[in-house]
Amino acid sequence: MNGGWFYGGGAFEQLIIQWSQMGIFTVLLPFILVFAVVFAILEKVQLLQNKAVHVIIALAIGLFTISNPYAVSFFAPIFSSLGLGVAILVCLIIVLGLAIKPDGKTWKTLFTIVGILIFIIVIAKSELLSFIGPTIYCGPQCQALIIFVVVIALAIIAALVWGKKEKSKKEKAIEAAMEAQMGG
Repeated sequence: MNGGWFYGGGAFEQLIIQWSQMGIFTVLLPFILVFAVVFAILEKVQLLQNKAVHVIIALAIGLFTISNPYAVSFFAPIFSSLGLGVAILVCLIIVLGLAIKPDGKTWKTLFTIVGILIFIIVIAKSELLSFIGPTIYCGPQCQALIIFVVVIALAIIAALVWGKKEKSKKEKAIEAAMEAQMGG
């Protein structure tokens, strides 16, 4: 491997290769992530109401996770795909920020849908289904069909949930007046 800037990426590439050989990406980063998520959940739920106990539990779960070789090989493809998904989401935010006025409901709805789509694509591309068992895993055509069906189902659910329009005060007042006339 040539360490020059033109062929190999230079010192930064060598640093990344050294980190990879030391286990930073396969051991340390998954541990930190699992620890942070478990600790955040324990703090949010306040089950034990003791921060030191939450740290110990999160530490133990994080260490158990990285000691399992299946867990380490489980996280690697997911996080590499997730990084790509986050990059796409940031680009989408920039482009849509130029086109759509940033009000709360439109952005929340849009990013909920886009976030769910990115999650589905990350799961499909990371071969997560192969960890469940070889009989459940399907090829790219099957994954595309599953994604399509899930997207259609989410669109139907979104239409049902967000399609219910709240009556305005004026419409409610008209209905109340009509009921009063009919009843009186």
